Parts: sequence; C-alpha cells; structure tokens
Amino acid sequence: MLKRFLNNKNIKYITIPVFIFAFIFIGIFIFNFSGITNLISNNFYAYINQDIKTGQVAGIKSKSLFNPPYPRIGQLYFQNAYRAGPDIWKNHSMVAVTYTYGGTARAIKYNNPNTLVLGASADIVATKGRGGIRDGFPEEWFLYEIDSQGDRAHIGGEDFWGGHIVNLTDECPKVNFGGSLQTASEYLAKALADEIDWDAFDGLYLDGWMDGLYYYVANNDLSVIDINYDEIPDGADKVSSKWKAGLENWISNLRKELPAGKVIIAHESSGKAGLNGNAFEFWTNNPSSNFDLARSIMSSAVAPQLNYANGHVGSFYKNDQKNISMTGPEFRADFTSAQVSEAFFGHDASMHRFTFMHDEYEGDLGYPTSGLKTINGLKVKYFDNGVIISNVSGSGKSIRAGDLEGGPYYRFLGNQEPAWNNGKKFSGASFQPLDGIMLFKEQIVLVTPIIIDNMEYNMTTVGQDPVDYSGSWTQSKSTVPCGSEHNCYGMSTDWGDRAPGYAYSPPGSGDIAEYKPKINIPGEYEIFEWHGSYKNETMATNVPYNIYINNNLIETKTIDQSKNQAGWNSLGVFDIKQGENISIKISNNANGYVVSDAIKFVNLASFIKEYDAPPPIPPKVLAADFNCDDKTDIQDFAILLSNWHKDTDDPSVTQTTRGKCTKPKSLDMINICK
Repeated sequence: MLKRFLNNKNIKYITIPVFIFAFIFIGIFIFNFSGITNLISNNFYAYINQDIKTGQVAGIKSKSLFNPPYPRIGQLYFQNAYRAGPDIWKNHSMVAVTYTYGGTARAIKYNNPNTLVLGASADIVATKGRGGIRDGFPEEWFLYEIDSQGDRAHIGGEDFWGGHIVNLTDECPKVNFGGSLQTASEYLAKALADEIDWDAFDGLYLDGWMDGLYYYVANNDLSVIDINYDEIPDGADKVSSKWKAGLENWISNLRKELPAGKVIIAHESSGKAGLNGNAFEFWTNNPSSNFDLARSIMSSAVAPQLNYANGHVGSFYKNDQKNISMTGPEFRADFTSAQVSEAFFGHDASMHRFTFMHDEYEGDLGYPTSGLKTINGLKVKYFDNGVIISNVSGSGKSIRAGDLEGGPYYRFLGNQEPAWNNGKKFSGASFQPLDGIMLFKEQIVLVTPIIIDNMEYNMTTVGQDPVDYSGSWTQSKSTVPCGSEHNCYGMSTDWGDRAPGYAYSPPGSGDIAEYKPKINIPGEYEIFEWHGSYKNETMATNVPYNIYINNNLIETKTIDQSKNQAGWNSLGVFDIKQGENISIKISNNANGYVVSDAIKFVNLASFIKEYDAPPPIPPKVLAADFNCDDKTDIQDFAILLSNWHKDTDDPSVTQTTRGKCTKPKSLDMINICK
C-alpha cells in the first residue's frame, strides 16, 4: 500500500510540504542560534525603552521598585491631587493615593515609572470608607455589642469616623449579596480587587485597619462583643482570637484576587496578618518605639517588606505641634530614624492633605553598606554616598568625626536650615533629645525647589511666605477644583481658609501680586511660572512678569495666559549673589483676566535629583522602509539581510525616519535606528 502511495503521481504532494517544513524548521534554528531573531525582534518590531539607568525595557518594571535607593521618600494623600501632586511627587519613592484615582496614579507613573504607587483604601471594613463597594451591606454582616441592659448595638456608629464595623471572622454568615452567596470577607476581597486599576497601582495601602478592634468599642472593652450572633457577649479572649484569625483570612482572600506581585500594607497593623509591612500614621508621636517596631517588621513581614513612616512635626492641624518648626531637630529625628529603620518617610499635616518638601529629599545616599550600628547611644547607618545619624533616645547625645568609620564626611549645603546644613566638613555634633543628621562623602548642594504660591502650604514650600497681594485680587472658592477646568497649581479643596488654588483679577491697573522667596544659598536659579484659567473668562495674553533684584527691575517677561496652562513655563535663569534678594511682581495691567498662581525657583547647583524631567524619549523603532516605496515588506527585509553590517551607496537603498526618506545611509544595524 505504501509503495503504491509513493508513486510518481503522488510524490510531488509529499516532497513539497516536507521541503517547506524543513525550510521553516532549519530557518528557525539558524535564526535563533545566530541571534538574528533576537536582533530583529528588538530592533525591527519592538519598542525600546531607552531609560538605561533604570533598566526598564518594554514595560518591565525596575527591580528596585520595592527597594529604591535612600533617602526613601513617601506620601499618603486621600484627596484629589490634580496636577500639582504628581508634579511635586515625581522624585518620591512611594506614593499612596485613593484607589479610585487611577488617573492620578497613572500621572505619577508617567512622571517617574520607578515610583511605587499604592491604592489607598480608607476603612475597608467600615461603612464610611471611600469607594462604593460598601453600599448596602446586609445587616447580617455587622458586628454587635451587648450593653448592660442586654440590648444589641452596632460597633461603631454613624457618628464614628469609620461607620459600622463589618464582621470578618468565620462567624460571619454567608449572605446572597453582590451576585453570590458569600461572607463579608469574601465579598470585600473580590470587590476591592475588581475596583482597582492594576495597571496603575503596585499594591494596596489600607487605612482604618482594625488590628486593634478595641479602639472602636466603648471603654475599649472587647468582652461586650457578640461575635457569633447568639446575643451573648463572647468575652475578650475569644473575640480577640477570632478577630486576629479573621484578619489573616481576609488578607489571604484578598491576595487570591490580586494580580501577582502586588503588595499590601496597613495603618497600625504591626505588620502581621500576612501583610508586607506597616504604615505608621503617627511616627512623630513616639519615634523610638516606632523605630523598634519598624525594624522588627522588616525581618518578619511578607516579602517584599516595606514600611511607611508618616511624620507630622509642626502640623497646623494638631494643637500640640503648632509651635514646633516644620524643620529643625524634631523633623530631623523623624526623617533620620525612618531612613535607618529602612522605612519610606513622608511629612504632612497629619490629615494627609499636603506634602511638606525638605532639602534632605533631594539627596542620593545610594544603598546601605552596613547594618545598623550604635555609637554613643546614637543609631548610625552607612551608605554608598554617606551616613545617617539618628537620635531618638529622648536625651542629648554627641558624636565626633573620629567616632565614624570612613570619612571625611560633609554636611550638605541647604536652603532651609543653612546654619545646620552649612556645607562644611563634619567635625562633630551635639544632638537634641530628638534629632539627627544626614552627611555625605562629598560637598554637595541640596535645595528643594522653592515654590511661592497664593496660599500658605497649598502649595507654598516649607519656610517660605505665600504671595503678597495688594489691590482687589480674589482668591478662588474652596469648591473650585484645580482640575482640567481651571488647571491651577493646588491640591485638596478641603482646606478651609487654605483651600483656594489660585487668585484672579479682571483687567485693570492697580492689582499687584509679589513673590518674594527666601533664598539663603546664592547661585543660578531657573524661575518657572504656572498659570491656569478663571472660569470661562477671556485670559490675558500680555501679563507682565517684572523681575527685581534688590528692588531694581532686571527684566520683564510677558506671558500669554491663554496658552501653556497647567505646566511650568520658564522665565529664564538668574544669578543671585550672596546678600541679594529676588522678587517677581505681576499685575492686572493686561488685556484680560489675570491669574496669580505658583512660581518656582530651582537652584541649578543642587545635586543629584532632576527637577523638570524632559519630555518622554520617543520610542526607538527600526527605519524599515529601505527602498522608500511607503511600505515595509519582504523587499525591505531582503535589503536588510543582504546589507547586514555592510555599507551601501546604492541610491535605491535609503533609510527612513518617521516615514520620511533621506539620503542613502549605511544599513549597519548600529546606525540603522534613529
């Protein structure tokens, strides 16, 4: 039978497919073995991310996302950050924003793909949490307490900041809710995971974590809780044990729903229950004990471990902090203790409504070269580029340069505390009971960009004064957002008298807005202005920006405020010498409405960090239309192979860039991409 089949009549139907198959197989083998396939895929078809420094190729995240260099700066922010937030956070290592603000997360990633962005969820097990996943919770899911009269009541109330508390234990009944029969733990895990844009977020930041359930019960008495719904109090030990197991089970359920590689941290969680770490919302309250706990978590939490330390020194929202400077020893203690404990650190108003920027944030220490050391009762850690010394002992300490390994070390030269950060060689220091210092192996200048805005803190830099207004300027209403409608430089609108994102004035001649930065470090400064628009009014096209040094008019710039809104526009570079003062005045002497918003002063000598990143580099693609016939086809591929590592003067063979043919060029692969 086989012989009859293999006759001359059928042989062509056999040999042709065999030949084709052999050709393809041998071709694939040769291309793979020689590396040609890889070269073609990388250069002919694929986009190449040219950020060699971070090692990012074709969307692959840097390995340092969870392990960035020091200092590690973070921020938690629950309000809408609009455009100002992503701009001011662009050099932060970690930012947590409300998980429903996927657009903000994407803007942060656009500015810096190496920022760890977490989705913040407030009060995940309470009815008042942000987001819609808690709407209409069934009564069967709530926790109850039994009072002295035997009456049952919700744990947490409508007047409680979190609302009613949901039962996450195995005593919670399954209820037909959300499309299936499930417990509260199962529903919350799936609903939260489904609601988040995981292309924008790298993990979760859980606020309102109920690790200490007793905080939400009258007199902190867990014994009154009826956790199994039999209307009999179950006792503190049983409740505590059940609740702890319930939290661990909920995190387990949540991880099953999350994409691989996502992290979870929570406020005041002790880093337990299967979390990756803890967020210390009140690091300032007790930096010493928080430091010890942070160190413990870094050795016991789920990998990759990360902690966030939230400082609120000098917060205008806390009466006990109002008389403390936002810079100085207390801030330095918070900052340095967080760094040597390997935590990300952020400084805000304790209500997470602002980011206080510091000169220290601009440095680059690299990575630790030693473990934690103790010298003279001080906590010391060495890094590639310097050393951090922290005092959280509660008593005064001192250290000499000779006590430190290596050296010499230098204080950086900073604008905010020039007497402390004076740029000089370090000889020693006496520390306050709470204090610290960051030193470098080289003399450097660190000046965080100085922003003068229309409001104190929102977004005027720490230690600076807001704009000085004369005339009839009007501050925008607190209900007016700094979104796409107005494009102003501001963040939260929930700020009371600090809420307005900009000031405005109709055309006239008497309204002046003066920007007067406190510049302690002489040198070249590039000055930028930011403007938005006022409602639907016609914006001025000829706003005068008068620049003065020591009250002498140096230059006048004219800005068209109808264009280039919602971004930094350069006014030029100015050399400010020792003892000189610079100021900028704008007026309503213009042909339309004038907006007074932020002006930024950038010290060009400041080391390491890049303040205004250039536009994204266009993707690198192969110029493939070699014969300029407006097509990329097999003929171009043949030209490519025939001219591999060869030069050609053939006028029919040309190179193209973005579809435009140019003169003949080498087809060597080294030169082929533009």
